[in-house]
Amino acid sequence: MELKGIIKNILNTETTGTPPKQLTVKKIIVTTPGKYPQDVSVDFLNKNIDLLGQFRVGDSVNVKINLRSREYKGKWYSNIIGWQIEVDQAEVESSQQLPDSNDLPF
Repeated sequence: MELKGIIKNILNTETTGTPPKQLTVKKIIVTTPGKYPQDVSVDFLNKNIDLLGQFRVGDSVNVKINLRSREYKGKWYSNIIGWQIEVDQAEVESSQQLPDSNDLPF
């Protein structure tokens, strides 16, 4: 699956559990476009945290995600796990098409 939007926030890295079941998680919050924008929390786990290094708040991105659910004591919990992130090329191309106001002939 894919999630498109603008990075609203990049949270601090958190580590839970103890070795060998230790888990490192970094969350980003992505705001989806459209009439009813939504803030979506996406978890990047362990080695995939390194993928976030070049991204900043305000960047327009496409995030490849997996949805995961698990049951714990009769309740179900869901997570959105990011496994790839890239700059939204459609957003970059549309911003490059706008002329610089200094380059206009009038």
